[in-house]
Amino acid sequence: MSDLPETVAEYLARDAVERGAPAFVRVDAAGRVADAGGRLDLYGLDGLGPGDDAADRIDALCGLLPAVDAFCLPSVEVAPGRYADVHLWAEGEDSWVLLVDRTAEVERRRTAQQLANDMSLLRDELDRRARPATGSLASAIPLAADRRRAAILTAVFPGLAEHAERVEAADLLRDASAYARAVLRPVLDEAGAALGFAGDRLTAVFGLRPTTGHPAHLAVVAALRALDAVAELDASRRSDGLPAFGVRLGIASGEAVFGVLAGHAHVPLGGLGAAHIRSGRLAETSDALRVDAETRGSAGDLEHRFAPDGADFVLKTS
Repeated sequence: MSDLPETVAEYLARDAVERGAPAFVRVDAAGRVADAGGRLDLYGLDGLGPGDDAADRIDALCGLLPAVDAFCLPSVEVAPGRYADVHLWAEGEDSWVLLVDRTAEVERRRTAQQLANDMSLLRDELDRRARPATGSLASAIPLAADRRRAAILTAVFPGLAEHAERVEAADLLRDASAYARAVLRPVLDEAGAALGFAGDRLTAVFGLRPTTGHPAHLAVVAALRALDAVAELDASRRSDGLPAFGVRLGIASGEAVFGVLAGHAHVPLGGLGAAHIRSGRLAETSDALRVDAETRGSAGDLEHRFAPDGADFVLKTS
């Protein structure tokens, strides 16, 4: 700190006090409070004053008084739902205790860990649903490139990219995961497979997993269910005062190339071809669901749900 200009040091000190909401306690050699101050109320220490047994009021201090060396107990729950770094050091016969609020950081870590757990469970569920009786989806895709006719569905979540600039990473991951799940569940239920989620879009393919349905028909069914799921999610988020992003869907059908990218098991599935590009463009120009002519012509009993719009077809609003 001695190398910092006084103005900078003062600013950092003010910022640390504001963010950390510190409270201090000076404890005598007998373990009794000699002095206390700061945001004691924040840590459930209202009324703490001279003569009180410090360890009795602050459980984290049990067995640590009097202080010998300076150290810190990080992220201790000092009150229900309140976490603090507990700093302890000696000064003469007295011990100093400093509590610095870390509740927000603990909650962010918990959220991130929960999201990681959710994503792990989702990956397990994806693998379970994608695994036919003869093996996993990845094992059904040869290392060498394989051409197949497929339907490619792209989901674009408007505003998600801009949202990324305004929120914490854990909040962004939570929001993106909620929308990804809303689309992935019907995709998986209709024998689709996820190709990836990047930026503000998710891509899925129909026609790889064993099924008796036509890939285009399955893709349209999944898309209609995804629209309903996202609408329900949007309504729930708006009622909670959270931003809602909606979804724009595009489906293109045709020949595509699939295979294991770079031969690495941890990147099991890649898809290339004009249908992938078309589905992305369809989604970008869609209000809800836009499909190409081949998809509409292969949608079976759902063909009547679409009206022509230029060279493509859009979902009718009524």
